[in-house]
Amino acid sequence: MAEDTSDSGRRHLDQLATEQGRSTEPVTAPTIDRTTPPTAVARLLTARHRLVRWQAVTYQYAGGGYRPLSDDATRALAYDFLERHGATARAREVSEVLDAVRAVALLSDELEPPVYMSTGEPPPRGAVVVTNGLLDLTTGTRTEATPDLFTVAALPVAHDPEAECPEWRAFLAALWPEDPEAVEALAEWFGYILSGETDQQKILMLVGPKRSGKGTILRVLTALLGRRNVASPTLGSLAGEFGLQPLIGKLAALVSDARLGGRADQEAIVERLLSISGEDHVSVPRKFLPDYTAQLQARVAIATNELPALHDESGAFASRITPLIMSRSWYGAEDHGLTDRLLVELPGILNWAAEGYRRLRERGRFRVPGSAAEAMQDLQDLGSPIGAFVRDECVVETGAEVQCRELYQEWCDWCGEHGRRQPGTEQSFGRHLKAAVAGVTVTQPRRNGRRVRMYQGIRLATAADHEVARESTYWHASGTRSETHRVPDSDRQNNGLQTGTRWNADSPTHAQGESRKSHNKVDRVPPRANSPRFCARCDGEGCPTCDGTGWA
Repeated sequence: MAEDTSDSGRRHLDQLATEQGRSTEPVTAPTIDRTTPPTAVARLLTARHRLVRWQAVTYQYAGGGYRPLSDDATRALAYDFLERHGATARAREVSEVLDAVRAVALLSDELEPPVYMSTGEPPPRGAVVVTNGLLDLTTGTRTEATPDLFTVAALPVAHDPEAECPEWRAFLAALWPEDPEAVEALAEWFGYILSGETDQQKILMLVGPKRSGKGTILRVLTALLGRRNVASPTLGSLAGEFGLQPLIGKLAALVSDARLGGRADQEAIVERLLSISGEDHVSVPRKFLPDYTAQLQARVAIATNELPALHDESGAFASRITPLIMSRSWYGAEDHGLTDRLLVELPGILNWAAEGYRRLRERGRFRVPGSAAEAMQDLQDLGSPIGAFVRDECVVETGAEVQCRELYQEWCDWCGEHGRRQPGTEQSFGRHLKAAVAGVTVTQPRRNGRRVRMYQGIRLATAADHEVARESTYWHASGTRSETHRVPDSDRQNNGLQTGTRWNADSPTHAQGESRKSHNKVDRVPPRANSPRFCARCDGEGCPTCDGTGWA
């Protein structure tokens, strides 16, 4: 097609070029004719429009990052390019050029963004692309962006070191008026997602009633990251055959309303969430394309009105969660203009998130707010009922043993007391017990002339166990539970704990003479927000981080 494009078609192509940041001025040189090899045309097209080909997808450089192009958009570029260079743009010639583009623009599948294509090296840690350059979140300095940096994540926000966000800070203060730890944790999460890093292997969970601010937080986060950089899956969709495809090349996967139907494949959902958050290399099936094989960079944030009951006897899923609990609802008193006012402050929110990122890097890990400790235990109990049973009814220690049948019968009784109608078989109980409690094994010693199946490393608790003094379980700053530690009576008195009794984060103290099961009928005593914690690095033994005190 030499010069037979209609005026309307020309206007459409010029509009497309303007949207993609290209010049609409006609190009007269170099001239391309039918004798020009397709590879030569492909090199000119690739250089002119800054195209690369990676994992069977064509990307174009725009706004400091590379955006995926659909097949239709790539074909439109080829038609426009050939016409502007005086060539006949027939379907066969265009197809030959596009086939050559796949070869000349190809990047090795071994490269994973973000990476400098000339050296194969990643950018400095904490470097993110903004509209006015490459921002280092660690130092707050900004340099010029370059097309040599292959990154699919460019933020649609300009960096302004003087920008503030008073409306945003006031909004968060209203959400957590007496919980500055939660506000700090949210800032650290925003910075963590902006950075593109995945080393914390955590999942953010916002839990609260309707109209409590969860959606507003996710909308602001989406605007800060850019809609192109955010996927919005449901928990159920993650279990589908192509459930991970929307997460490719995204900075975040935001689940705005976590709900599970009765037919949801919980095991598949948990497996997917663990693989995404665990920095695993995965093979992602894609419709009409080869499988995508790489590490997914998307960090997962889940908003929910109630804690989801995702079955995982090992407790691995619960250990990945950083919960932030909201207790106030603005139902009936919504401020419908709030989001618009907050979006005006995006440059200031970027600086606020950068502060959180630096704080996270200095500490080295997320710190779960004290207000979320009870939710952490509830989440673990929902996912692993056997874990709750072991905590309530058993003692795990070296040399302990109990008959398999006796422990299973105790489990069935516990299920009846707690409203669980289907305790499962003795075999499934044993499998889940080994997943929930590391080190438990099965032996068959001979007793009274016959073989008896015994669990080793665990036994049923006695009344004396519930009366043991000076043993307490604390929450780490990392959000995980420590092993049982002995605490001197003086420390217990100083921290408001009753001496001579057992206290832990999930069950009350027990008076002398109680039966082994009686404590199930007592209301649980949640940990206070200011309760002491052992140092997360040394588990209370003392290290340079805590100056040898053992306390966080």
